[in-house]
Amino acid sequence: MLAQSLQQKAGIEGKLRVYTSGLSQNLEGDWYISRQPTEKLSNLREKLITAMQIFLVRMESGSALLSEVEASNDIVSDDVLNLFEIEQGNLKSFYDMLTRQKADFTAICNHYHDDKLMEAYTDTTGMAKALFDMLEKMRWLIEEHNIDCGPRYEGTPLRTEEEIYRFLGVSNENK
Repeated sequence: MLAQSLQQKAGIEGKLRVYTSGLSQNLEGDWYISRQPTEKLSNLREKLITAMQIFLVRMESGSALLSEVEASNDIVSDDVLNLFEIEQGNLKSFYDMLTRQKADFTAICNHYHDDKLMEAYTDTTGMAKALFDMLEKMRWLIEEHNIDCGPRYEGTPLRTEEEIYRFLGVSNENK
């Protein structure tokens, strides 16, 4: 029974670690656009589409992981929660970088009459925002799950005024 619980926890922890790793490396590289030949624009469009597809897969797998976390009675480590925050920061940086370039994307698309690039840009920024929001939702659900699975404290009823003051750590001399 204990071995099964440890295996399940390692499985959830491992899956969450894998889920939160690797996203950043796909966001590196040259995302800046310039007035270059259409081949470079085509490559940029393909890169945007690939990023969008990765975001979509991560959203789908994230939904499945949430179900596994909710079905578990194990607490997810703070290390894993920190990985979510790091990935959110990286995703936000990527999104901010793309949105700062919106005017450039629009100008290039108008100059080269390339509607597909603008569509890829719009879809990718939208998907990046959706994934960021999902990571936030996952992080909060995991934190709530940890509280629900954590130890329960029954507490002690406070019966007298003095017990209340003692509990609050204040003096009752100033009544």
